[in-house]
Amino acid sequence: MPDVVMPKVNEAVVKRIIMDALTKETGATINEKVYKAFRSLQARRRSKEWVNVELAAAEHYMYARFLAGATGDPIVHLAPNWYNLKKKVFFELDIQSLMATSEYPGLPPSDESVAWGERGAMDGLLDFKGANPSTDFKVGESLKPLVKGSY
Repeated sequence: MPDVVMPKVNEAVVKRIIMDALTKETGATINEKVYKAFRSLQARRRSKEWVNVELAAAEHYMYARFLAGATGDPIVHLAPNWYNLKKKVFFELDIQSLMATSEYPGLPPSDESVAWGERGAMDGLLDFKGANPSTDFKVGESLKPLVKGSY
């Protein structure tokens, strides 16, 4: 299978999608708000907007931010790279449809989505510390949800 080159994402558009999603949601905690924003972006990606690379990057950011904020696990910072590696293998084997979570196909691996996921993880750890200032980070706490489902 030939290499599929993902278009570059427009950073300003990704930031706007993230801010719009967070502005529209409410929650008792920042993590509740981030979770709702993630689900909203996820629903958009599971539609005809599946091909929007900026939306994909924003969804990766929001999921990693939610997971890191919920678990306090610094390992979440590595999850975007693991997921991208899995995607590379599935695309190379031409079995990427096994990763689909809707009727629409998934986008090819993207280093830019990895970078946005890593940003989300770092912001999520800040959210966790802000909500739990006297609690240590919980290494390994995110592994169960990461193994259970797709990134």
